[in-house]
Amino acid sequence: MLVDKNRYFWLIWSIIFFIFLWLASDILLPFVVGVIIAYILNPSLLKLKKLGLGHKLSVSILLLISFVIFVGTFLFLVPLFIEQFSNLIEKMPAVFDNNFNFVLTYLNKLIPNNYNDSEYSEILYNLLIKESEKIIFAIISILQSAIKSGIAFINVLGLLIITPIVSWYILSDWDKLIEFVKNLVPKNDIKKLTSIMKQSDSIVSSFFRGQLTVSVILAAYYFASLLLIGTDGAFVIGLSIGILSFIPYIGSILGLLIALSITGMQFASLNITMIVIIIFIIGQLIESYYLVPKYIGKNVGLHPVIIILSLMAGGSIFGILGVLLSVPIVAILFSFIPKNSN
Repeated sequence: MLVDKNRYFWLIWSIIFFIFLWLASDILLPFVVGVIIAYILNPSLLKLKKLGLGHKLSVSILLLISFVIFVGTFLFLVPLFIEQFSNLIEKMPAVFDNNFNFVLTYLNKLIPNNYNDSEYSEILYNLLIKESEKIIFAIISILQSAIKSGIAFINVLGLLIITPIVSWYILSDWDKLIEFVKNLVPKNDIKKLTSIMKQSDSIVSSFFRGQLTVSVILAAYYFASLLLIGTDGAFVIGLSIGILSFIPYIGSILGLLIALSITGMQFASLNITMIVIIIFIIGQLIESYYLVPKYIGKNVGLHPVIIILSLMAGGSIFGILGVLLSVPIVAILFSFIPKNSN
């Protein structure tokens, strides 16, 4: 009978948690980001405390240093990203003109010559220019709607103000929070809860700290590699791939397509295309056989298909919040499924 009561306890709290997450997903983002930042910074906090600094002082120093680094990085990277992205947009008409004869020659070989060059020009203009304009205007319209939305304003304000406060309290009062959670749980389940929390902490920390490290290394690798061959917008491509790297394979494939599109228009060279493909093959090998095993390890232990499905389902139901939390939650759930000893 006691076992049934405990099961009902966990079931009820699980249902309450997911209902709350669903209803409040639009305003919870700053709090979740604050917790994630606290997880990422916790190892550095432990090192500061070993130097003999007090707990509160260590937290304050760590968050101050992190804030300065974040602001400095933001002020450096964002203008660089905007500049390179703007340059890409400005150069596109010239790039199209420079490679137009190459495209026309290829089309004449590929398709029976039912059109003359002027007709091909009109078709390509409609496809490349007019459709691009429609896409750009659609994106601008979506961004304007998002900016005007009250929820978007709350999230931006929350990320700037609430997130650092949440991180400070999480790092400062972690032990008190653990005790508070334990007091909510039936005494017979405290040992089980402690085990669950330790295992969950290992999974969550491995995912967020490891994924951040992997993303930064991959962004630097692709940026440097594409810059060496003279690719326009190498920083934009590298940063995009780093951000997308948490999606197994899909992030790399999208990055490859973007890089091939830009280098194809810029150089119109088969040799450059092959070099770009080799760069991405090497990057995928480094990610799969070195970075992921070293920095994320077996603690997450999810098949790439499960990760993709988790991200899609989480994003569909809970939005950005679901994308952030889906993989750790699914990894924690899978960790408690009995493993086959064989």
